[in-house]
Amino acid sequence: MARFNDSPDSSKLVWHLDSGTTFHICTHRNAFTDYSPLTNATVQGVGLNAAIVEGTGSISLNFKVGDKTITHALKEVLYVPGAPNCLLLLSCFDEGGGKVAFGDGKCVLRDKDGRIGGTGRKTDRLYQLDSRAVLKKERAHLAAPSAKTWN
Repeated sequence: MARFNDSPDSSKLVWHLDSGTTFHICTHRNAFTDYSPLTNATVQGVGLNAAIVEGTGSISLNFKVGDKTITHALKEVLYVPGAPNCLLLLSCFDEGGGKVAFGDGKCVLRDKDGRIGGTGRKTDRLYQLDSRAVLKKERAHLAAPSAKTWN
């Protein structure tokens, strides 16, 4: 479950691996490749109070692994601008056949074939991922990248 944190690493662009939420959560509207607005929707557990969910859709998430950038497509992501940070839902990753190994203050995300798809490090008892959502202005400059889908 996410929590508020005043450290500099805890900006709204930071992604954490999360086992306590039921959806991926993104704080940036311009990260969505497709988007459907929602009304009267809230989510618990991303701050001190219920947070308003403004919409849902898909995003692309880039992971830095060594000298490579690996792009993953996330579906059914909630747009929650009031959330303190972005969350990658661990159970969706597991349901897609992925595995996560934890140790020595790090996490390694592997796809169903055992290939490393992402990494992260423990920061303030949360696993901060070495990742970043691809924003709309950046997508305009990219050729169509191949992306793995992590529901």
